[in-house]
Parts: sequence; C-alpha cells; structure tokens
Amino acid sequence: MNTPPSRSDSDIPDAWETRLSRIPLAPPPPDLRRACLRAEEPRHSASGGLAFWRAVWAGHPWAIRGLAAAWSLIAALHLTTPEVPVATAKARTVWAEETLKLVARQRAELMATALDWDRESAPVSDESAPPAKASDRPNAAPSTAFPTNRMS
Repeated sequence: MNTPPSRSDSDIPDAWETRLSRIPLAPPPPDLRRACLRAEEPRHSASGGLAFWRAVWAGHPWAIRGLAAAWSLIAALHLTTPEVPVATAKARTVWAEETLKLVARQRAELMATALDWDRESAPVSDESAPPAKASDRPNAAPSTAFPTNRMS
C-alpha cells in the first residue's frame, strides 16, 4: 500500500488561517444569538447592603438633603460652642434654694441611716442597749447589690 505524502500545515506559514478564511460562515441560530447578547447586557449587582443603600439614596434625595442639613447643624454647633471646663461650670452653676434644702435633707437622712446601721452592727457590752429588732438576724450583712470587704 502506497500512502501519499501528507501535507503539513507547518510547511506553509498561515495555511490554517488561509483555509479558514475561505470557509463561508453561516449566521448563528437565533436562540444562541439571543443568549450571547443577553450575557453581554450589564447586570445589576445583587449585593444586599449596597443595593439597599443605593435604592435609598437614589430613590429619596430629600433624605440625603435632610441628613446633610442635620449633620451640618451638628458640626456647626460643635465647632461654635465653647468648651467649658468642669471647674468653671461648677463655679457658674446656680442652685435653687429648694434644691439645696432637698439635698441637705437627703444628706441628713442618709447620715442618720448610716449611723443607725453602725450602732446596730457594733458590739454592745452594756445591758442598757435597746433590744434588737425581731426581724433582724444577728450579724446580718446589709442588703446591697455591691459586696463589701467587711469582716463579719
């Protein structure tokens, strides 16, 4: 059997491209064309947070203006209001007479309560001490939310 010598495309430069250019091209099927064109259309990103904010900002320009105005007002007040040191603020604060009386009365009640508690918890060697309340347990710790480091 005698085989003819094969023609190699590598012997002739650009032979493949030349043969390919001679082949007539048929139009693509319509469904394939539609699918390719649909794939090239720009897609909207479906990122959750970004899409939401885009919809909010683009759909409500009055909201953007309102926020801008509010933050501008806040920044202006912050920059134009002088900072007053605490010592100066305390010196300039004027207390009403009723407030001062109320604070003094509350302070006196608190001191009386503290002194009563100290008398009840202190050991008494005298027989003339008033009897303990019936509802109190001896050496009971005060009912507070904060622990103390007193030894009982």
